Amino acid sequence: MDPKTKKRQRITSGVLMGLAIAGAISAAAVFYLYYHHFGHMEISKVPANWGPFGDFIGGVLNPIIGLFALVGLLWTIYQNQVELSLAREEMGRSSEALEKSNEQSEKRSQIENTLRAIEVIDQQIVRMLDDGVMWDDGVHSFGSYLFDNRHSLDKDEMNEGFIIRITLELKQLILNLRKHKELSGDNSIYRYYTLRILPIAKKIRLYDSMTEALIDDQLPDYFPSKMVFPDH
Repeated sequence: MDPKTKKRQRITSGVLMGLAIAGAISAAAVFYLYYHHFGHMEISKVPANWGPFGDFIGGVLNPIIGLFALVGLLWTIYQNQVELSLAREEMGRSSEALEKSNEQSEKRSQIENTLRAIEVIDQQIVRMLDDGVMWDDGVHSFGSYLFDNRHSLDKDEMNEGFIIRITLELKQLILNLRKHKELSGDNSIYRYYTLRILPIAKKIRLYDSMTEALIDDQLPDYFPSKMVFPDH
């Protein structure tokens, strides 16, 4: 139990105890008042004569006791309302904390799922780099000639299909990288992979005007501004 709640309970107990004491003092004061005025008289042995005494005591003391009881009741109701309001506020804070925790958990889950998707797509691109494609001097893996500017891809249907497939994989990788950066606020993974795939995109872009337009359309504004595609 928190200190504020204990303090409120002590105050409530003190108020109710004070009202009880005030009621007892009031009763004693009424009896004293009656005794002070009529104490010199002999106590009557006739039951009918005790009626005025009862009327006096009841008529004076009952409103006082009733008032104290009403004040005590109102105070108790007020304290209950305060406790209920505080309980609702605490429940609201707990609900907000739980909602925030759920949001953070959901966000972490999205970050992890996005990172797994990035790794899967990257592995797929790595496998595609081992695929054989037609170069100007024969069939070689795409990756083996990636950084060798002395060679260029031959323009045939097999290479065009490969170019489209790997371009779509690059697009999905970039989309997931951007999502990961937005969710996590971490730019390192985004920069690592974009720098890694930039040579691939540059090589594909040099294939022909169709792939140039495809790369520019599918992967716009995702590469470092200082690293510009070369003209051809």
